[in-house]
Amino acid sequence: LNKNPSYASVTSLDRRSLQSEDPAKKHTSVVVDMQKLSDHADVFKEKDVAFCTLGTTRKDAGSAEAFRAVDLHLVYDFAKLCKDNGVSDFHLLTSQGADAKSWFLYPQTKGEIEQKVKELKFARLGIFQPGLLMRGESARLVEKLGGLILPKMPVETLGAAMAVAGTKTGPAVQVFTNSQIHNLGRST
Repeated sequence: LNKNPSYASVTSLDRRSLQSEDPAKKHTSVVVDMQKLSDHADVFKEKDVAFCTLGTTRKDAGSAEAFRAVDLHLVYDFAKLCKDNGVSDFHLLTSQGADAKSWFLYPQTKGEIEQKVKELKFARLGIFQPGLLMRGESARLVEKLGGLILPKMPVETLGAAMAVAGTKTGPAVQVFTNSQIHNLGRST
């Protein structure tokens, strides 16, 4: 986003202070307690586009309930604050295979959040369903092994695709599959 000239300013909500490559000096990092997002409602005002990449794993969260607290409830709280404060264009990262009717926790939760965010009726909603995210050195062993057989996505490609999608017009709800994300991310 910092490198895309279509964005005049970028505000990120972060759990801790982040250093970002920002030659144009248009990025503002706001450190927030994610459990108290509503305390920062003023940050959402006068924003046109929002991107939500918030998520965790069951292992990192410690339990299924804690995983859902982040990937369902915190994501929904963020989306609702965006909607309530006039954001018209919302872009949500979920996952390939997201399905609210799945028997498995991860795709079920991702499918549920897609449904809940759709119900908010943003003027434009982009849902990104990449395959396995390739996170370089921070990848876990299971991700490295999974990358040998599963469709995968470099996080840089995903970020570029989301940034491009936020500048385009399109249908009210648009779902981007792994291959569509690759194509869009390479168009920059």
